[in-house]
Amino acid sequence: MSWTKEQAKENSRLWRIKNPEYNKQYAIDHKKEATAYKITYNKPYYIKNKVKILEKSKQYVIIHREEILEKHKQKYIELREKVFDHYGHKCMWPGCDVIESYMLEIDHINGGSYKHYKGIKLYQWLVKNNFPEGFRLLCANHNWEHKINMQKEKWDSKSHSKASERNKKSCIEKKEIIFNNYDHKCNFPGGCKWNIKESDMLHLHHKNNNGAEDRKNLGNKSIYKDIINNNRYSEFLPLCPNCHEKIEKENKSWAL
Repeated sequence: MSWTKEQAKENSRLWRIKNPEYNKQYAIDHKKEATAYKITYNKPYYIKNKVKILEKSKQYVIIHREEILEKHKQKYIELREKVFDHYGHKCMWPGCDVIESYMLEIDHINGGSYKHYKGIKLYQWLVKNNFPEGFRLLCANHNWEHKINMQKEKWDSKSHSKASERNKKSCIEKKEIIFNNYDHKCNFPGGCKWNIKESDMLHLHHKNNNGAEDRKNLGNKSIYKDIINNNRYSEFLPLCPNCHEKIEKENKSWAL
């Protein structure tokens, strides 16, 4: 039986899917040869045919967009659950019983989150480094509370200029004006299980999910000032971090 070039490629692709362990072991056993081949053949070929290759890749993504997104979804969920299972798959804050994945976050116990990746890249880093110490799971509420407490300690440990003090006071006053328009509590539809009312613990959710675009348009302008001056209260919803995560993940249903 003879196959066309396309049939042979498709059969080869299907076989690789059915035998993933063989592919992994083959890659390990032939790592040096593969590296040498890439340097000798692949790189020069790519440089010579870069425009053609990129155009072909672009068309493939357009045609197989849903399939690619589904693969990313499964990879994200599998990796996240692997990491969460290792760290106990529950919020480690004393007395907290949150176990839902969409509300759980990786917390850097001693701070320093800026030093690491976020999202799926952080999960990959944790697995690659054999789940190092210094990390734990917290629900979004307690992770935010922990962050706020650390920021307050840092602020209180230093002296500040009068301008900084004025800016902080002004920001607090604007937040109070805004949250008072929403009964100063989490407004999650159906009610908030945690009954969060503290200003530091409330987030402003863009109902139209256009937060990134809104921040870009505002630039360095204060979102609080813009809401008050332009009476934009109907565009937002104050939420505690847990409820905010739930709504955000529902908008990206595959991440739940």
